[in-house]
Amino acid sequence: IRGLQDTLEPSVVLNESPRERRERKSTERYALAAAAILGCYSGPESPEDLVLMEEERALSGRVIEAARKRLDAKTNDLLRACFWEDESLAEAARQVGLDYQKARYLMKLALALIAKMLQAG
Repeated sequence: IRGLQDTLEPSVVLNESPRERRERKSTERYALAAAAILGCYSGPESPEDLVLMEEERALSGRVIEAARKRLDAKTNDLLRACFWEDESLAEAARQVGLDYQKARYLMKLALALIAKMLQAG
């Protein structure tokens, strides 16, 4: 994962509090972990590798959607806000109506479920 961190551009937010920065960094770490699980930072070496990579990505997408169907609506809203809309976990928690600690716990459980289902294939 340390090597993956070097490939990501650091995100900088002006005028954020220390707590907001910690929350943003935590969300970025979750995103990095999800990226590592999906292996989306390795490029194909040949056309065959590209086809295999696309097949794996499609399978991963189906597995992630299956995992999301097992989650409640608030957890899905958190995932959507953090990973698709690039919101901080704190902002996503406010939008969903949860306190930060509960949102962090739900995010941890959701990512663990997705990781488990991806490993199972």
